[in-house]
Amino acid sequence: MLCALRVWGAGPRWGPPAPLLLLVRGRKTRHDLPAKSKVGRVATPPTVDPVEFFVLTERYRQYRQTVRALRLEFVTEVRKKAHEARAGVLAERKALQDATEHRDLMAWNQAENQRLHELRLARLRQEAREQQQRQAEEEARRAREAQAWAQLKEQEVLQLQVGRVSGPGAKGREQLLGGSPGRGAVGHWPAH
Repeated sequence: MLCALRVWGAGPRWGPPAPLLLLVRGRKTRHDLPAKSKVGRVATPPTVDPVEFFVLTERYRQYRQTVRALRLEFVTEVRKKAHEARAGVLAERKALQDATEHRDLMAWNQAENQRLHELRLARLRQEAREQQQRQAEEEARRAREAQAWAQLKEQEVLQLQVGRVSGPGAKGREQLLGGSPGRGAVGHWPAH
C-alpha cells in the first residue's frame, strides 16, 4: 500500500513532483463511536490532594500578582514616556533644538542677505562707473566734433581773408559764421 502511494504521490517523471501524502492519525470527532474497550467506561476526574491544591493555587495567585505588577509597571513606563514626549523633557529638548535650528537658519539668512547686498552694491558701483565713463566719452566726442567744426569754420574764414574766394556767388563772412547778411550780425557757434 505504501509503495503504491509513494508511486502515486511521486507523479510522472517528466513533470513537477506532486505533493506527497502524509499519513497522520487524526482525532476522533464527537460523532464517531467510541472504541469497544471504552464503551462502559465512565470518565471520573482524578482525586485532588487538598494540601497540594492549596499550594498550587497559592503559587498561581502569587504568579498572577507578580505578572500583573510587572505589566502595570511596563504600562506606566510606556505612558510616562509618551507623556514626556508630549509635554515633558523631550518636548523641552525638541523646543530647544528647534530654537537652535531657527537661530542658525536666521544667521545663515542674514549672512546670505549681507552677501547679496554687497554684490548688489558692487554691481551698482560698476554701473555708475560705466555710466560716468560713457558720459565722459560722449562729452569728449562732442568736444571733438565742436573743435572739428570750429576748425572747419576757421579755415573757411581764413580762406575768405586770404581772398581765394571771390565772385558774386561766393558766401560772405556773415553767411559762413551763421548770421544774416542783411543785418550785419555776427553768427554764433552752434553748441552740439
